[in-house]
Amino acid sequence: MPMSLNPDALIWRLHQDGERDRLQEVFGKVLMMTILEQHIPGVKPYKMKRRGLFKTSVSRVWDSVLTPDQVDEIEYKFKALEPYLNV
Repeated sequence: MPMSLNPDALIWRLHQDGERDRLQEVFGKVLMMTILEQHIPGVKPYKMKRRGLFKTSVSRVWDSVLTPDQVDEIEYKFKALEPYLNV
């Protein structure tokens, strides 16, 4: 199974293949980032920029500047997801 799948697609494929342990591992990492998005405004645009989907993390929806501690927390969670991200 390719490691470069989108995390959501990978979760679905692991579910279909019955790979419960690996499914739990990947889902847990995605869930941690999802929870972080609820607590720190600006995570989603930062994540999109980090993945190379956007050139900037500026948003019309919220005007937030991430603190260095918030960026560290996002990067920590993002690092766990990197093996499952498309470039």
